[in-house]
This record gives sequence, C-alpha cells and structure tokens, in this order.
Amino acid sequence: MVFQNDPVKFKKVGPNKWLANVRPQGLCNSVYLYTMENDPQHTSLWKFSQVRTFADKTGEFCKGIETNYKIEYGWQGGDLAMTCDVISFGF
Repeated sequence: MVFQNDPVKFKKVGPNKWLANVRPQGLCNSVYLYTMENDPQHTSLWKFSQVRTFADKTGEFCKGIETNYKIEYGWQGGDLAMTCDVISFGF
C-alpha cells in the first residue's frame, strides 16, 4: 500500500486546470495522477480528482487491486459514502 505523504507539485496545463503526476512508489509501484480544475464562471470553486494505477501487479499483495481507480471531489458533488468511523483534521 502507498500513502502519499510527500508534497504534490502541480503544473498549470490550461487556463483553469492544474496537473500533478506522482512517480511509482510502494509495493505495487503505485502511480497517482492528480488534477485540479476551477469553474470558469466561479473561479473560487474547484474540482479535485485523483486516478491511481499500478506499474507492477505481479506480487501476491497487488494482484487483486483495482487499476485506474478514480476519486473526484468538487463543489457540485453529492454525498460521499464513508468507510471509516472517525475523520480527524490537523497534525
């Protein structure tokens, strides 16, 4: 498993879009693609997405993991199903 703890650096790729690509890391060589887009009509409102794929699924632990798994958060989004009991913010 991989938990992204390093700072992610975004690069502007369009007038309203930013992109970050995190190199392979962890047991399955996880690769993350992050995008941030702001709404052209409401520039303070954003959509954030993350796509996770794997460069190496040959290990026993990595075989059943879903590839190209996308998570999207945005100001127009609905409710999210949470699979945890507690969310703590801060350090």
